[in-house]
Amino acid sequence: MNKSILNFLQTVDISRFCVAILVFLLLTACGGSGSDDGADSGGRLTIHISYPTANANPGGFVTQTTVTGYLEDEGDGVVSSDDVSLIEVNGHAAVLSQDDPSRWSVQVPMNLPRDTLVASVESRSGLRSIASQIVNNQPMLIGILPDL
Repeated sequence: MNKSILNFLQTVDISRFCVAILVFLLLTACGGSGSDDGADSGGRLTIHISYPTANANPGGFVTQTTVTGYLEDEGDGVVSSDDVSLIEVNGHAAVLSQDDPSRWSVQVPMNLPRDTLVASVESRSGLRSIASQIVNNQPMLIGILPDL
């Protein structure tokens, strides 16, 4: 064995050395490095649906609608297009806004009398977030009151 390695092993507190190696291995396995180099690690994104609002009713005459929403980055707080791998609503791919990559939109068909919108985002690190809400799509009753 190399003499310098033997000298190192004789002077090292072996228990501290083992703890340091374990910490290093855990950080490496969990994707952390123990330092912040300023780059986003592609952490968890949270998806939200902005429109249509929950329990909205477009009146039953709508066959499709534009669903819009926004993303939040729980890591560095800044959403970039590089953070996002995929956004879908009911299986239809959404597109990110070029002006604000935290905003997205997609056209989806509407079902009668009620539809559940399920939006999902997958970050480039493979983490998923899901949001859902119900939209009613029923004809509205228009009552005619007799003159009293």
